[in-house]
Amino acid sequence: MAAYGKTLASLGAFNEALTIIRRAQLPFKQADGYCEALNNSYASGGPVRYFVLSNGLETNIYEPGKEQPALALGFKQFVEGNTNYRRLKEMLQPMAFSKSRSKPDTQKTIHFSKPSIAEVNHVFAKCHQHIHQSDKISQAKGFEEFVKLITLKLLSDNAKASSG
Repeated sequence: MAAYGKTLASLGAFNEALTIIRRAQLPFKQADGYCEALNNSYASGGPVRYFVLSNGLETNIYEPGKEQPALALGFKQFVEGNTNYRRLKEMLQPMAFSKSRSKPDTQKTIHFSKPSIAEVNHVFAKCHQHIHQSDKISQAKGFEEFVKLITLKLLSDNAKASSG
């Protein structure tokens, strides 16, 4: 009977802790401040549309600068067919972020393109020549150093990709 009483006491403490967690205020001001600072660093509208705060039981989606959540979900609402869950997926899907909120600042926009083999060969040749000339070494030794550099870069990229 004593073990049963200890179990009930443990469950009571657990239930009390769970209630405290449920009532815990999510750290809104800190997250909102980060988002506002990031958005304010851009001349033509910032990149942060929403931020998500959750304590595991409540999940709130906020727009920077607004204290009321744009969407609030409880743990049990994360099921297919739930209206709020469907809305959450719509708000946070990648296509929702591809729609431009403002006119892009073309002076700061970076465009990436896949270089041709000829362009890559040209850049590699320039790097090889730079190593050869700046270190005052032979063409063959310059090529060896260039290969070492490329190998280290590839190993570094692979390490980053596998760790994160």
